[in-house]
Amino acid sequence: MAKHFAPAGGPERTRGGRRGRQDHRARHLPEGPDAAPSPNAPAGEKNLAPREGSASRTPAAPAGDAGTSDVVGRSAAMMSALVIVSRITGFVRTWAQAYALGTTLLASCYTVANNLPNQLYELVMGGMLVTAFLPVYLGAKRRAGQEGANRYISNLLSIVLLLMGVLAVGCVALAAPLVWVQSAGTDQSQMVDAVFLFRFFAVEVVLYCLSTVASGVLNAERDYFWSSAAPIFNNLITISSFALYAVVSRANPAAALLVLGLGHPLGVLVQVLVQLPSLRRRGVRLTLRIDLRDPALRETLAIGVPSLVVTLCSFVTVAVMNSSALVAVPEQGSSIQYYARLWYTLPYSIFAIPITTALFTELSSLFADADLSGFAQAVVSGMRQILFVLVPFMLYLMVFARPLMTLMRMGQFGAESAQLTSAYLTSLAVALPFYGLTTFFQKVFSSMRRMVLFAIANVVASVAQVAFTVALTPVIGIHAVSLGSALCAALIDVVSVIMLRRSVAGFGLRGIVGSAARSLALGALGAAVGAGILWGLTTLAGPADSPARALAYVAAGGLPALAATFGAAIALGVPEAAFYARALSRVTGRLRRG
Repeated sequence: MAKHFAPAGGPERTRGGRRGRQDHRARHLPEGPDAAPSPNAPAGEKNLAPREGSASRTPAAPAGDAGTSDVVGRSAAMMSALVIVSRITGFVRTWAQAYALGTTLLASCYTVANNLPNQLYELVMGGMLVTAFLPVYLGAKRRAGQEGANRYISNLLSIVLLLMGVLAVGCVALAAPLVWVQSAGTDQSQMVDAVFLFRFFAVEVVLYCLSTVASGVLNAERDYFWSSAAPIFNNLITISSFALYAVVSRANPAAALLVLGLGHPLGVLVQVLVQLPSLRRRGVRLTLRIDLRDPALRETLAIGVPSLVVTLCSFVTVAVMNSSALVAVPEQGSSIQYYARLWYTLPYSIFAIPITTALFTELSSLFADADLSGFAQAVVSGMRQILFVLVPFMLYLMVFARPLMTLMRMGQFGAESAQLTSAYLTSLAVALPFYGLTTFFQKVFSSMRRMVLFAIANVVASVAQVAFTVALTPVIGIHAVSLGSALCAALIDVVSVIMLRRSVAGFGLRGIVGSAARSLALGALGAAVGAGILWGLTTLAGPADSPARALAYVAAGGLPALAATFGAAIALGVPEAAFYARALSRVTGRLRRG
């Protein structure tokens, strides 16, 4: 018989049954029907289910309940709006980079140097903080209130800043070998500018730490505004640095390179600073203290250490991807990846991140309260919402890849760059829905405090990705990099689903499979409409060979494609479309009143 147990670190019991939450907030779930029952767990497997006779553990409201889902829906809508603004500034930032650097060798050097601090931070500490901080912070606040939460943050941040400071100094000293790791197989004499820039970018490992903790606290408090808005300011600073570079480089190339080196770190610093006032309003007061015996610190390590395996896998696979891309397309490979990912991550950032960010807080609370029925419903509902959006956008990216990349034709980014990047984007799009689910599963296993399972899935998938990419790059070129990413994400998803079915009672696949099939059919309908319009425009008016014409073609074909997919979903009463139907109803209602 399956072994039932409550999650470690569960809430204390009071006379009222389940321990009341400090913030008295109701838990909220997104749209979607209840999860289908899961089969019995195999012998020997631990199956997470509510304790028998535990009547005080009230299940969450059904995922389809409009009252509860509206709050997560409103949070997700607000974050989506801010993400749209952030992505618009991100596009301007990328256009500025394309104008100033194009797909030249300097662009690849900048990309390598810019990626390294983030990868090193994630490898050493970032994955642990993102994974473990929120559930442990919520637990500390439940046990000891805001004062106890402040002690935990102060202790954790003091230790992490010390470690990150040492790492930053090490990055400056070892810049050349670290750049080599990300560009192996290329002539290192061409990567001198990458080494120079990386020595400036190294301080970002400290700044990323501060930003992660600040955003984590605000998200735990369900205050999503400034954590979502902060990247906008980062983008504005970086845009200014590219614009200044383009002006200065004509007269003084050395000074222009210095502008690039200072621009991005300054942007990350501003991203941190704009979040601090909101933290203070939330009662967060930090002091310098180090207590290695803090139980919350040990809990953080227990959850976070397996995430180091995940980030190590990411570091290895990204290094292989960069090297393989540069081998397939010398000098341009890294920048091609960068520009393609701009469009690739757009639908994920606007639609999936707000859903998973809001759900992470709810999943952590549900699991800590041992409301495992509600937890299973929330996981299933989150998966369905992600697939509902990302499967159609996978098809849209394939159809509109060429005009989307033509939008960036300016300065150093010419017709050849647009052609190479659009071809790569077409194959990279295959990974989009799998990637969205992968990032959601990381939050799911983190909220369960069982990151070992997710780490195992990552090891299996990363080995397959590296083997696939290395073996097929000589055969199919840079597309081995993009398809390898899809393979990796798909394998992580498959292994994660298997582990969830064996570990969480009430987690079923019937609704998820049906949702994926509906999303594919609706997405194919919209993509066919868009492709037909794009073909007609190309036949009648010629190819989209300029940014202005590309924008017109994307709008003329993209808007009807969206209407065909999501309009049909709303008309047919598809459950995952309920949130969008309510949003549309609110907008039309306001227009009528206006």
